[in-house]
Amino acid sequence: MRTQMLLLLVTGGVLFALVLTGCGGGDGAATTGTVTGWVVDVDSGLGIGGLTVLIGGQSGESTVPDGDFTVRRIPPGTHVVTVVPTAAFEMVPGPPVTVPVVAGATTALPAPVLVIDPASLPPEP
Repeated sequence: MRTQMLLLLVTGGVLFALVLTGCGGGDGAATTGTVTGWVVDVDSGLGIGGLTVLIGGQSGESTVPDGDFTVRRIPPGTHVVTVVPTAAFEMVPGPPVTVPVVAGATTALPAPVLVIDPASLPPEP
């Protein structure tokens, strides 16, 4: 009897914790979205791995060796895509790359995010 009572208390406590944290309750609607893309070296046309991609400055993901990336848990809205500069690569100068993020959906960037070796850029005037 004592074991059954303990089991009942533990089960009730777990269910209560799940309800408090939102697991297993509510309507299950997603509140964030996902973005996938590819980072490419503009000079070679090859994907570049090991770079950090930020979407809206809030989420970061390192690119895999071929340059692919997936950034999850991004709030809905239109966000700027940024590649964190390194000694070897930075984003190609130009207009910002933006992406619309929809809750519960995955958005694939329609074009690769271009990076360049800063040494190949012309000097600033």
